[in-house]
Amino acid sequence: MDNKKIFLIIVVAVFMLIGLAVILSALFFPGTADSISLFLGNNIALVKIDSEISNYGSTFFPAKSAFDIVSEIEKADKDSSVSAILLEINSPGGSVVASKQIVEAVQNAKKPVISWISDEGASGAYLIAASSDYIMADSSSLTGSIGVISILPNYEGLMEKLGLKFEVLKQGKYKDIGNPFREMTAEEKKMFYDAMGDIFVEFKDLVKEFRKDKLNLKEFTEIADGRFLTGKQALDIGLIDALGSRKEAIEKAADLAGIKGEAALKDFSESDFKLGNLFSEAGYFISQGFISGLNKSNLSLQNVKIQ
Repeated sequence: MDNKKIFLIIVVAVFMLIGLAVILSALFFPGTADSISLFLGNNIALVKIDSEISNYGSTFFPAKSAFDIVSEIEKADKDSSVSAILLEINSPGGSVVASKQIVEAVQNAKKPVISWISDEGASGAYLIAASSDYIMADSSSLTGSIGVISILPNYEGLMEKLGLKFEVLKQGKYKDIGNPFREMTAEEKKMFYDAMGDIFVEFKDLVKEFRKDKLNLKEFTEIADGRFLTGKQALDIGLIDALGSRKEAIEKAADLAGIKGEAALKDFSESDFKLGNLFSEAGYFISQGFISGLNKSNLSLQNVKIQ
């Protein structure tokens, strides 16, 4: 027997031994299942969207920012052990810009992205789900709420009772639009409504673009008024693809990724929350909010939410 044949036999034998070792490990040492998934690429990346969507997270409890979620999606997409990404959504929506940052990351992902709506996936959170490849929701979940809202405080009456008065110095007629210490004029309200109208049209157009022929356009036009829908109602209109549990969503993700056998979840949403960070960030955001309210009286579309 020549050297080439001997070498070939040895290589085949080595690979057979490695395969046998993997099978035996899975059968007799269940703790090695995650390692096998890493080897085979049988992981489903788990990314959680479980709070109001904002570019800066939350002041008073450990909530991720939109930038954190974008980073998790991008890391999962680059991870060679991951074959698909599961977005686990439980959010009422939030900032327009923050929601669109996550939508962009979902659209740019090269791997299948599946959304599962648990309790709530409304407004901006629904827009994120709509941008994914497949949407599954619990039948009792709440979704939809396709609309735009902005709540602007007016402290004018309170300031009068307290005997306080603020002088606003400005250059530009509309520079203090949204000033919380006076009522908006009819002209200013119209300007703001027009801006919100543009955002609302874009929101609806994106949903139609993402859902394409899955959507019942006539019924969608009727319900795109801010109302909530149950998972079952959303399915009837074509806002989602199927009703199901978290387990079924994982199975669907594995199917779309072409994973053979049982898939393992790899959580990309682990929090590095520390108590010290809570107090330092809370102090920062409170001070910034106070300063903004007193000194920066011009209106920003950051106040507008798809929620």
